[in-house]
Amino acid sequence: MYANAHLAPLFPATVNDDFTVDKYSLGEDDSRDDEEELWRAFYDKLQPVREAVEGAREKFRNGILGVALDTLGQLVDDAADIANSFSRRLTELTYSAILRSPGIVVALLLLVTAVVGQYAADFQQQIDGDLEIYLPDDADSTELLIEVREDWSTDVVMVYMQTGNAIFDTSQRTEQNITSVDVLKQMSWIEGDDSSPIGTYVRGLDWDKSDRGMNDGVIWVLSPAQVIKEANSSSWRFNCAMEKYGLPTSNDESCTIASLNPYYGYEIPDEQDRVDEFIENAGALIESMVRDTNDDGIWDTGVIVMGITFDMSTTDIPARIDPKLGPVKDHKAFLEFTEDTIHGSTSVDYCDLCHVTYERTSTMDKDRLDDIPPRQAVTVTGITPVLHDISDEIYLELVETMLPASLALVALAMIILHRNAKVLVICGLPIAMSLAITFGTTVIADITLTPMIISAGPILVGLGVDYSLHLTNRIEENRVELIEESIEDAWRLQRDGKESHSVDPWDPLISLTSTVRAAMTTGHAIFLSAVTTVIGFSVLTWDSLVPIEPMRTVGTTLLLGISVTFILSMLMVPALVQLLRYRRGTDVMEMSPMQTVYVALTLGALAAVALSYTELMTTTHALILSSMLVLTIVVGSLDNVWEYVGEIPVKATIIVLLVGSVATIVGAIMFEDQMGQGITGGSDQVPPGIESYEALREYSYEFGGGQTNLFIVNATARGPENGTAPIRDLPVLDSLEHIQAKIDNVERTNTTSLVNILKAIHIQIGVDAIDRSLWDMLHSPCWDDPLQLECISSGDIAFTTTTSREDMVNVAFDTLSPEIRSMLMNADEGSGETKTLVYAWQPYILLEEATPLRDTIDGFLSEGGCESATMCSSMTIADEGVTNSKLTGGLPISIDINEGIHTAQSDSTIATMFILLFAMSVLFRSPRMAIFTMTAVAAVVLWQPILMWRANLGVNIFTAMIGTIVFGIGVDDSIHIVDRIRDEGETPAGVVRSVMTTGRTIFETTATTCAGLAAGLFVAIPGLQTFFLLMMALIALALLTSAILLPTIIVIYNEFKSQVTLNGSWLDYDDVGTIETSSVAEAIIKP
Repeated sequence: MYANAHLAPLFPATVNDDFTVDKYSLGEDDSRDDEEELWRAFYDKLQPVREAVEGAREKFRNGILGVALDTLGQLVDDAADIANSFSRRLTELTYSAILRSPGIVVALLLLVTAVVGQYAADFQQQIDGDLEIYLPDDADSTELLIEVREDWSTDVVMVYMQTGNAIFDTSQRTEQNITSVDVLKQMSWIEGDDSSPIGTYVRGLDWDKSDRGMNDGVIWVLSPAQVIKEANSSSWRFNCAMEKYGLPTSNDESCTIASLNPYYGYEIPDEQDRVDEFIENAGALIESMVRDTNDDGIWDTGVIVMGITFDMSTTDIPARIDPKLGPVKDHKAFLEFTEDTIHGSTSVDYCDLCHVTYERTSTMDKDRLDDIPPRQAVTVTGITPVLHDISDEIYLELVETMLPASLALVALAMIILHRNAKVLVICGLPIAMSLAITFGTTVIADITLTPMIISAGPILVGLGVDYSLHLTNRIEENRVELIEESIEDAWRLQRDGKESHSVDPWDPLISLTSTVRAAMTTGHAIFLSAVTTVIGFSVLTWDSLVPIEPMRTVGTTLLLGISVTFILSMLMVPALVQLLRYRRGTDVMEMSPMQTVYVALTLGALAAVALSYTELMTTTHALILSSMLVLTIVVGSLDNVWEYVGEIPVKATIIVLLVGSVATIVGAIMFEDQMGQGITGGSDQVPPGIESYEALREYSYEFGGGQTNLFIVNATARGPENGTAPIRDLPVLDSLEHIQAKIDNVERTNTTSLVNILKAIHIQIGVDAIDRSLWDMLHSPCWDDPLQLECISSGDIAFTTTTSREDMVNVAFDTLSPEIRSMLMNADEGSGETKTLVYAWQPYILLEEATPLRDTIDGFLSEGGCESATMCSSMTIADEGVTNSKLTGGLPISIDINEGIHTAQSDSTIATMFILLFAMSVLFRSPRMAIFTMTAVAAVVLWQPILMWRANLGVNIFTAMIGTIVFGIGVDDSIHIVDRIRDEGETPAGVVRSVMTTGRTIFETTATTCAGLAAGLFVAIPGLQTFFLLMMALIALALLTSAILLPTIIVIYNEFKSQVTLNGSWLDYDDVGTIETSSVAEAIIKP
């Protein structure tokens, strides 16, 4: 009877005619015979199809093309044989040289590592924290942002200020208002004003108001203090402009009459009543920059928003010292200068709040108080500082936490599995060297990296262990076989009365033979897996498939790291094995399987308690890590486990097929919904304790802002009209107000433009000091009839009779400070200003909520049609040549990054699958085996949505890469199994033998890879912890697919083929003999 009788319904065995059956009893045999006859009839009906296919194949073979392909195949085989002979000879010579002088080889490689690896100390300098690195290629928002940068700032830094009234504890709370003269003067000192003293760290950040950032790096400032200074100095500028345009006899430059105004300076006045008047006149503009966060009627929180220049190299800010480049002036240098200015010792005399810290404020998230550090009253924040702070923290997490923890956990796993400390050096030294060379090369080659590089370290550690362990285990396996052969030969000689010699495990011939055999078998598989992994990861570097630069940098680093790891593993491992005289440990405590399980559970429980108690990780993560420890101890200690695992593909074929098929189908159904979700973000993607992030998060919540969006209005084509610059003309401003009103009605959106500023700046007119906003003055009905009574009583006659409306437009714009003009208009290049910028402020919200807002705004901005993203015709005077752009900035870029990540996620995964399929078809010279391998790996990728659904995980920039990474690692395991099956023979016994031996090694590499990735659980970034947990789960599933599902697919194929060709059951496993796993040497020496 067949051992696989459970497969009879699908693959019935051929029954001989003389098979004796109890014809008089009704039982299971009768049912089985009926089913066998049914399936036999089914296969008989397939014979015409099979014969037709065989006939077509035979006809093709005998045709011209078939003969040509057959000849080509023969030539390829001959070339492969020649190449194989050459590579074998080269391998023998290479390893003969290595094994003769292993110490010299190791020393030379260590020297190379020291030369290149010394630069790894400057690895942090390669991490770019600027926003630009995240911009998706060829997206509309990116194109627009680049155009905006030509004339304005796209980089925003904010200073978040809170008075003592924002303290959570009411007993310590003060009544200090953010708009009090004292606080406004401190705010103004930070910005810089006319009363600022001379000195680099005391003159303010924006000490040159008219330089557009060329000297101080700050293009514009918007804050409560700036609005007050603008209003305080506007009357002088207004009077001066009136002299210029309204009194032809006056000197245009001297402004003699205007100089009599006592409020000349761009500074905060001393009188609180005057400040309050300015605040009342400014209305909504200033109210958008201050908040009462505890509803006690006092404004306790304010913000300074600064637009900084992209290129800081020409500025006068102090340079920072870059270990590689020397003195550098960039955004990081500006942020260091800002911190030194605000919190340095020189600010003590000018800014009391700059040296105040609150333990808790009313704006802090009460659910996250453990993660929020004490708050400085004056905190530098904004997207630019936050990205730099996150980059710095992630680098520290990588260097100080992840890499040490990863190496320690990998070492622990190897000790448990190999029971010999020498394996730490054999497998650990190549890993450490490859990391040093990889990161050193990124510095030498000046490869720009991003914070996402944190994910590459543990992956390289895991893959490095993979290559080293596979080669180490195969060398040891070959050595054992050679020793057993020698012992058996010696036993025969002794039996025949002849002299025999003792067997030396380190005999040069045994060492060379075992190493060469390993290199030609497992080494071949390692080469194939390295090549396919490199090919798989190379997809992440393709601009056409991956529009997000941070994802491409991870791909580049992995490509470099894997190549170095492969070379070092193939050279270092044999040398270290010979040098250290490594033999796999066989000494284990004599324990029954149940005792082993009890000991493992005890150790796991102790580990979980220790990790949780010391707060190194959460209790859940401690349980996960301890479970991994238990599983590694149990499976690593019970060698006979793999005897049963090896038989699963041939004894539980249908079960494996059903479970795998159901999981794959469910995953495929869920794939689009689960993987198509918007990018998740927020505090779980950021290291805790970053003050700038917490301040920005609070600002977004309290002010409904944080994301700076903008669009351009361009009047270049319209040209100068009515005696004004193109963008100053009143019809252009009226059209701007019209479209701005539409956008202001969009939910969670507030805009700032020239219109808002002109409405906020008030000018006092006449003896009765009747004031008017600049906007009201431009739209006064008195321009048409200045002598009507209303014009006399309102005072409008004072300016409508002294100048024209066209000149008043110029007066109004000249009343604005150079800083405001820098913020909202491009520079005058001869014909006047031609463009203006409209800012649309929005909070940080979920992308699925934000996308409709962006679509609505873009709908308004493209109502008249668009020739491109930068040229739309939605202005009411578009027919006169005034155009506008679509929206760009934080929100559109986030949405485009989301789309880019999803595109990269799907396209890179699909491309990886087909490229690897082609590559393996060529490398294996068997499309069939390539298809089987990719089917098993693709199953794991399709199971990812199930895991994400069960764990309630969303898509982020890390998880988007997992598909490609799993392909790279999963293919690695599957190639080793397929290559071993090809070596052992594609028979039931060969399949079992391959799973028993190579499957065990794959388990060891999976355990060590997961141990390396488990270091991510020590990182204080929940989003990154989730990424590594998901990676660990998928790699564990890759073990199951490569060791069980892939062999099962091969079994099913051969069984089906055997049945269709009427050759009977291929699965006569018991009839081919059993596999003896005991050592020949043991059989000889046992009495």
